[in-house]
Amino acid sequence: MNHFLKFSTLTLLFAGLLLSGCVDEPDLPTSLNNSDDFGANDTSFVRVAPDWSNGQGYDWENPGEIHIARDGYMYVADEKDGGRVTRMKLDGSIVDRSLFQDVIDTTGRAPVGLGQCSKLNLYMVDGSDNIYARNTAVEHFGIEEIVVSFEMIDLRTGDRYTIDNSRPVYEQLLDLVMDGVDSLGTDYNSVVTTSDPDTLARYEREYVFLADTTGDHPSQFTDVDGGPAGEEIIYVADQGNDRVVRYQIATSRVLFLNDGSVAYAYAGLYIDDTVEFGSGQVSTNNPTSIVTTGSGTSTRLYFTQVDGNFLFQRLRPAGDSWQFDVAASGDGPPLIELDYFGAPVGVAVGESDEYGLGLIYVADSLQNRVTAFYSGGATFRHVAAETELVDLEPGEYIVDALDALGIDWYPDLNQDLIGYYSGETVDVEVAAGQTIAEAVAAAGYEFDSLLNPDLNPDATVVEATVISVRIPIATTVEVSLPTLDKPRGVATRDGVVYISDSGHNRIVRYSRSDSDSYIPNDPNY
Repeated sequence: MNHFLKFSTLTLLFAGLLLSGCVDEPDLPTSLNNSDDFGANDTSFVRVAPDWSNGQGYDWENPGEIHIARDGYMYVADEKDGGRVTRMKLDGSIVDRSLFQDVIDTTGRAPVGLGQCSKLNLYMVDGSDNIYARNTAVEHFGIEEIVVSFEMIDLRTGDRYTIDNSRPVYEQLLDLVMDGVDSLGTDYNSVVTTSDPDTLARYEREYVFLADTTGDHPSQFTDVDGGPAGEEIIYVADQGNDRVVRYQIATSRVLFLNDGSVAYAYAGLYIDDTVEFGSGQVSTNNPTSIVTTGSGTSTRLYFTQVDGNFLFQRLRPAGDSWQFDVAASGDGPPLIELDYFGAPVGVAVGESDEYGLGLIYVADSLQNRVTAFYSGGATFRHVAAETELVDLEPGEYIVDALDALGIDWYPDLNQDLIGYYSGETVDVEVAAGQTIAEAVAAAGYEFDSLLNPDLNPDATVVEATVISVRIPIATTVEVSLPTLDKPRGVATRDGVVYISDSGHNRIVRYSRSDSDSYIPNDPNY
């Protein structure tokens, strides 16, 4: 093997290594249109058939986290056979169901959180203090050799420094820079590599990216997301220490791939606790899910939690700290109302599109719903809901009719029907000296004050007249009901929302009614 040809690229690579960043990608929106620009009446969510269910051959068991990654695939965590990570295409076809399987079989822990940075490192957390990683490009091409050690030369003094695998390469190079060694060259003849099959297999599949020891208590990582484009950072939700943590993505190993290219394995280096324990804004208590968008000063950090006062939070950077980024007035928009959520366990942010609409989606496993919110926090609409036709007797309230049918009432899904019962308008002749109530009774109707708040039934008419009166009638109304059972994950791409409906062992899809052209073709339907 010609180490010179391969390693000659490393001098340039190492020169920028300490300042390197993820590949740039389009920013997701941070300032989105609200209902004044695009009203809820303009669009709705349409169920996409078929569901990706066990009846369709998917064989799920309590599907949880859904992550649509930067490599274009969807990754789904479920609990089948003790735990599994499935790689899928957005048309529903399954590509691989063995990701992280060696780790899952060894630890006995099912995956709970997935994320990917634009280096195409796929990360998995399982509720322990470990973060595991695998790289799509390395997996695709395979590793020919792994560099064990090499020597760097100070081009000004001639001093030599050995870089080996005792600790991450990034740390060793950083130490040299911090010591004032900033002009480095590589001695290509010093390169020592290994082709040991077990070592190669370790980095071709998954490996331990980080075993955390920075918390006051053992970490219990519940979700992970690659940080902003252009930054070597991941964000991780840690229930064990009630925090959101940032880690540097540091080069750990140098890999020579079978296609002749150079790649890296990585390790996580602790940066800080971005969000710490508390019950108010910019604090967390039992965080469950996390996602980031944007880059630089436009970075936005979204997370959900199941304790504390603000179960959903969006933060933005403010110098060396973070600020709460959902405007509140009065009791605040629903997104930050104290009692709005039951157990939010999943969050996703829609990309901006030609409609200028990017929505925030929150999966609530206790309320059995996924709700779409405008960027400002106002409710756009509930994504997953079906309808039931309910017959109402004259003067009967919806809640009473539902109770008689044994159907639960969901006011959040039926805002326009709260306190509703139906009526129709009739014209009633009122004679001089007659009260309105007497005239209505003489016409064969019963006066209803709720339907006629502006009419006084005891008022006496001086001159004969005709008035319009609303009277109760029997009718049928359409009531929205939830269709989900313990939804645990939500993801979105191009106007299509993907939901892991854990209690029903399926993934359901909803498309915005203005986004029909976005629906990936399903080869099974």
